[in-house]
Amino acid sequence: MDKLTKQIAITSLSFLLLVLWYFIFKISCISMIIPLIISFVLFKISYEYANAKKICFANCYFKQNSFFYKILTKKIIILTLSILNGIILSLILTLNITTFNMIDFIVLLMDTILIIYLYNYFIENKSLNNNLKDPIVKNSVSFINSIIIAIVFLIINLNQTPPKYIQNDLNETVHKSSNQIYSTCKAIDSVTRLTNEIVAIKWWIMLKMSNNSNNQYYIKEILWIIYLFGNYLMIFAFSRYILEILSLLKKEFEYDRE
Repeated sequence: MDKLTKQIAITSLSFLLLVLWYFIFKISCISMIIPLIISFVLFKISYEYANAKKICFANCYFKQNSFFYKILTKKIIILTLSILNGIILSLILTLNITTFNMIDFIVLLMDTILIIYLYNYFIENKSLNNNLKDPIVKNSVSFINSIIIAIVFLIINLNQTPPKYIQNDLNETVHKSSNQIYSTCKAIDSVTRLTNEIVAIKWWIMLKMSNNSNNQYYIKEILWIIYLFGNYLMIFAFSRYILEILSLLKKEFEYDRE
């Protein structure tokens, strides 16, 4: 099996893990293993990047005996921030997936191919420092890919039919949206219901703004910007998740060559 085929096969399995989460989060608390796995992967990529850049960043801006230098290079600080980063991004990704439809999954699957292409393109760059190349490439690809796909999601949603649970009354809309999703695990059930309610409120406000006078148009624009940023964070988390899998495969290819 050649390099590209193996990358597509393994990342597709990683993508299917997210699809599996979509189908089994309703069943039991055991499904929480999947967000924990994703959280660990996201923690790993965050820690590697922070650890790689800490000395460069600290040396550029601070003296070695300064307070800020010690804080920036302290392992416990980097570890704590990386754990928080992994947990937050994992929650953003897995909770967004509970509200997905078929089109969203297709976009995410196509995005997996784009991430592979971008990673392979940038990792071959000879101008980057080999010691920092992998974390820099993963971080750069995450940013570039997230901007592109967040815009794609925005365009899709602009042309999407509003959910059927949207009513004239906000309370009724929230109530119906909450009943659209459930889980036998109380912890998952509470968080996923809240996520769906937030999505419903967003749709309700957007539709109300569309029917109101133009002097409130700026509110609609602000809401779309917030929504775009939310999509960006979700895609950023997905990008980092897939990129860490690609990075592990790269190390395996290098080991096989040796």
